Amino acid sequence: MFFETCDLSDGEICLCLERTVAAKPEKGYVPAYFFRIVRLSDQAEVGWCDLRVGHNQNTFYGGNIGYGIREPYRGNHYAGKACRLLLTLARKHDLGFVLITCAPENLASQKTCLYCGATLKQIVTLPAWHELYREGRRTSHQYEVILGAPCVGVDHARWYNQGRASQGQIEEDRAMSQTSIPFSCSVPVAYEADVAVVGGGPAGVAAAVMAARQGAQVVLLEAEGCFGGLGTAGLVPAFMQFTDGEHFLAGGFGQELFDRLTAISDKAVNNPYSIQVENLKRVYDDMVTETAIAFRFVSRLIAVRQDGNRVTHAIFAGKTDLFSVAARVFVDATGDALLCYLAGAPTLKGDDTNNMMAGTLCSLWAGIDWKRVKKPDGRSLDDAFADKVFTTPDRHLPGMWRVGRSLGGGNIGHAFGVDGTDEQSLTESLVYSRKLLQEYERYYKQYLDGYEDMELVTTAPMMGIRETRRIVGDTVLTLEHFNGRSSFPDEIGRYSYPVDIHAAKADIGSFNQFLKDHTELRYKKGESYGIPYGCLVPQNLVNVLTAGRCVSTDRYMQSSIRVMPGCYITGQAAGIAAAMASDGDVRAVDIRTLQHALRDQGAYLPNCPD
Repeated sequence: MFFETCDLSDGEICLCLERTVAAKPEKGYVPAYFFRIVRLSDQAEVGWCDLRVGHNQNTFYGGNIGYGIREPYRGNHYAGKACRLLLTLARKHDLGFVLITCAPENLASQKTCLYCGATLKQIVTLPAWHELYREGRRTSHQYEVILGAPCVGVDHARWYNQGRASQGQIEEDRAMSQTSIPFSCSVPVAYEADVAVVGGGPAGVAAAVMAARQGAQVVLLEAEGCFGGLGTAGLVPAFMQFTDGEHFLAGGFGQELFDRLTAISDKAVNNPYSIQVENLKRVYDDMVTETAIAFRFVSRLIAVRQDGNRVTHAIFAGKTDLFSVAARVFVDATGDALLCYLAGAPTLKGDDTNNMMAGTLCSLWAGIDWKRVKKPDGRSLDDAFADKVFTTPDRHLPGMWRVGRSLGGGNIGHAFGVDGTDEQSLTESLVYSRKLLQEYERYYKQYLDGYEDMELVTTAPMMGIRETRRIVGDTVLTLEHFNGRSSFPDEIGRYSYPVDIHAAKADIGSFNQFLKDHTELRYKKGESYGIPYGCLVPQNLVNVLTAGRCVSTDRYMQSSIRVMPGCYITGQAAGIAAAMASDGDVRAVDIRTLQHALRDQGAYLPNCPD
């Protein structure tokens, strides 16, 4: 039975019924109303919403209410106001309670839930049969609105449990599904440590080494076959700036690594920021092994185990078996905020519409005559576009860096639309990018001097991802802080790289916006911004810190702090803080003690009081 809906208005908006849909028990669908959200003042259609009438497994994971607001009308609480109107309709159906679910990274939807009076009940793990799982989501925040007396016939013990039983229900659901199988096993605890660092990129190695030097027992897990992340497995050919022109900002771990690498690099390259990748791998290996850190390569994080808002174990897939790691404090240096995401901490991804910076599959080339090479590499792109060299004209060409006597590291070409958190998207982008390099090889050979005899040696085994998830932390570092050259009472470092948001699309407008930001949003010599400890601390978790590109920022600041020297700064601070958190509470770390420990290690903290 469906009710009349002509009274669904609050004087500002009204819900205009589009259609009703009867239940489809064979598909697990309950009856549903579908509405347009219309603003009364001008009859503008600002969005849509729906109400699913009933409670079953689908609504447990997907909720009773869905909504969407068109971009020009966001920020006016229209979604929350529409939800309030839907609740009046839900009461007519004697639902007793309504569930609303949203993605962990969708802060706007979380605010909508709170606006309409819902409370966060639990974080649910989605079963593989659910359509949200197939769309790429793995967990949902489940909010609840109590409408009145419990509904007759609803098994509240089944739907209102507090998380543990619901996770057991998932296995039952999977067993019922034709597209998934039940799977469970006992996982051995391979390591028990004071500090577990997940991810052995530049931030992770810095965190692990500095934590161990503070006397902590440390374990470091890395998914690839070497330390260094994109600087090694990703073949990124160069460091961005370590200094502000006057001060070495990545002091401490970054300074030590830079000095070690400079000492063994080929002086003929004549650029201390160029990366000779095998040298960098060995420096990382040495810094880790000299500190007696337990570590494993080829170990991918797949799950976490929690006791409330504390992570107790991280679970990994090794070469053959699964294993787990127990620790007092965890450092998420995955680059994708994966540990935080799996633990249910709020994260953001890309811009308001989930567009993320394009990726690049970096490459190594031989046979370059560097004496004849001139810069910039993009000076002949217009001619190449006219000659149809490129399938997709892309005006942003970072270029080729000298990394050997006749070797060049190619940061060339963009994979637009890649999602670094999705294996299918990564697969497609790797295949596309390897093919794309044929077009760039033609461009370099035919249009630029010095590259006529160049040969492709290899492409990176790892896609060059610039942006995925970032946490929502106790502090969010923003463009306002960049423009203000801000300092913070809990400052753990300073940095100065300009805003560098690679366009998400290949059109000329997107490129011009990148060029404008990258040209205007940069510092003069000696200028820098502070990095607060609060941007390393994820909301809703007690014993977890982050480091690297996934710390708490807006997109502008993420594009600055994401590069390797920035990762050394945040990784160093996270490692020392993790070692200091004796009871596992990262918010209990004394900031002054942390700052002095950082400064003792060589960190640049000009505002740190004596």
